Amino acid sequence: MTDDERDFGPLRSTLPRVTPPVDLWDRIAEEIREPTAEVIPLRRRRLEPRRLVTAGLAVAAVAAAVVTVLLVGTGGVDHAAAVAAIVAHEPGGDVHGTARLYRPTRPDGRVHLSLASVPPPPGGHHYEVWVLVRGQRIMTAVGSFTPNGRTVTLDLPLPAPGDYEAVDISVQQNDGPAAHSSVSLAGGTFRAA
Repeated sequence: MTDDERDFGPLRSTLPRVTPPVDLWDRIAEEIREPTAEVIPLRRRRLEPRRLVTAGLAVAAVAAAVVTVLLVGTGGVDHAAAVAAIVAHEPGGDVHGTARLYRPTRPDGRVHLSLASVPPPPGGHHYEVWVLVRGQRIMTAVGSFTPNGRTVTLDLPLPAPGDYEAVDISVQQNDGPAAHSSVSLAGGTFRAA
């Protein structure tokens, strides 16, 4: 007697012996297979106008807070600490403009120059921008330029934090000495803004 006959012995006598249909396992597999999922296309949610306005106002508030933090944290980037009127130093020169100091007492200090009526430099020469710290006698170069036109705008880093007294634009020989040439195109003295 086999294990199957022993386990089903009492039932065997009461149930008729039936041969299972040939496709029985296919039908069972069909019944227990995983259900298929219906794919639903993604639909974008439309925000109600009230929610859209609220979201826009929230974004604007965050942007305003960031700008405020940046301005306060940088000491008011938009406000110059000092301004100098640039005037020509050569007789008959008409160079003029302004120099503005931004954050001069910080490591990220800058000088911004706006110049007009700038003549081309003599052949083989360029212009150099210099700043002078109050109480010192030697100026420090902060940048050079050769203008492409009569109007020049420059934004140059200051060499170090300090109390700057003056700005000067010298005429320098190309590949010449690094020191100030003693020939000045224009300059000015800083005053508190």
